[in-house]
Amino acid sequence: PRKPACPACPLRRSCRARAQGIVEQLPEGRARRATVAVTVAAAIIEREGRVLLVRRPEGPLLGRMWELPQTSLESHGLPDLARELQERHGLRVVPGPLVTRARHAITFRRITLEGYRSRLTRAPGADDPERLRWVAPSAIGSLPVSSATRKLLRGLDSPQLPLPL
Repeated sequence: PRKPACPACPLRRSCRARAQGIVEQLPEGRARRATVAVTVAAAIIEREGRVLLVRRPEGPLLGRMWELPQTSLESHGLPDLARELQERHGLRVVPGPLVTRARHAITFRRITLEGYRSRLTRAPGADDPERLRWVAPSAIGSLPVSSATRKLLRGLDSPQLPLPL
């Protein structure tokens, strides 16, 4: 699109753009969608050296992949964390301190991922390994896990946040 190779093109003799002298103007560019800043809060819940992962439902966006329990892209981050996890997964959590942060991008969204060490107070369906699973960090590589979740878990290994004053 940026540097057409007209002399090497097998259609050069019948090319209307070449005949009209507009090869450099084609193809017409499309206007890009404006980027949107989004904050996603995730609950990092650990038990006996394992972390709790939930499975996303069937769907076009990361369907059936495993991830940390987290808010949707439409949320406001931490203020929505406990409510959304209750509604989406039946999990009752008490969010704790921010322990990891990462950046991620999907199409037009620029996402700030925030991981909060959280305490689980209720987990219905905890015996359903198709929905909820306690996973050792060394076993996460064997599951289909989103790159956003991998980024947050990697951040746990390297302290990166300032201590609160």
